[in-house]
Parts: sequence; C-alpha cells; structure tokens
Amino acid sequence: MFSKTLIFATAVLPAALGAIVFNTPTNVTSGLVSNITWTADDTDPTFSLELNHPSFSNSIAIGNNIDPTLETLSIEWPIVPADVDYSLSAVNIGNISNIFAQSSDFAIAQAPTTASATFSTTFAVSSSGTGSASALIFFLAQPEVASGTGSASSGIPDDCYVPVWVGYSNFQ
Repeated sequence: MFSKTLIFATAVLPAALGAIVFNTPTNVTSGLVSNITWTADDTDPTFSLELNHPSFSNSIAIGNNIDPTLETLSIEWPIVPADVDYSLSAVNIGNISNIFAQSSDFAIAQAPTTASATFSTTFAVSSSGTGSASALIFFLAQPEVASGTGSASSGIPDDCYVPVWVGYSNFQ
C-alpha cells in the first residue's frame, strides 16, 4: 500500500508544481509586437521566457523576471526566419535548465518588408572663362510602396510626385 501511494504522489507532484500553461501564440510576425498569454496561480515563481526552435543552438531570452500572475506579456518578437516549429519556455531565472512550462509549437511569419528607393543622377558642367555658378538640384519622384501579402493598394495616386532634394553645388 505504501509503495502505491508513493508512486502516485511522485507522479502527481510535478504536475502540481507546474501550474503555468501557455496559450499557443497566434498571428505572430517576426519583428512586430504581439501578446503572449498564459494561466498561472499565486504559487508559481517568477520566470524568464525563452523562444525555442530546432535550428537554434541556444534558445533566445525574450523576457526576464516575469511575474506569472500577470498572465500576459506584450513582446516585440526578434527577427527570426519564418517557420512553424517555434515554442516558448518558462524557465527558472537562476537555472535556465529548469523548465517550468513549455508551449505548443506555433508559427512565426516573415518580417514585413519596408519600402526603399535609390536615386542616381549625373550632372556635368563645363564653362570657359572665369566666374562662378551655383545650382540647386532636385527632381520629382513618384513614391512606391513595397509589395506585401495583401491586396490593398498603397493609397498613393498614380499622378503624385514628390520633390526630392539632391544637393546644392557652387561651381568655380
């Protein structure tokens, strides 16, 4: 009888200590902010939060000294490759090998792209004699927005041009 009770107590004890349960993160995008949520009770210790992936040699710490009773954390996700094999771990702040809880696997989407433009122009000035000249150089450019995954237009009219200042030069 004693050995059966001991086996039962040993099997139930770890579950009683690990009351933190993560909700699986959804709509996570690399480089953007979203919320991580979990359930916990008053006896759960302060923890650090780590992002795991099979390709990482070490997990990435994304939160430290987290009060488990908050049950939510707003986080800016690190820039990582898009994949579906990410998970979170709540770990002991003094010994990261001691894992309190782990989430189910979830996806992180690719970081959004940003628009950029490169302009190049060449000016040649030639003169004979003496004197000086100066020029204010600018041109008009039509802005473009990097394409994304949505179907919405950029909202910039096709006939919209923006003055772009290039420089001021004093020719001698």
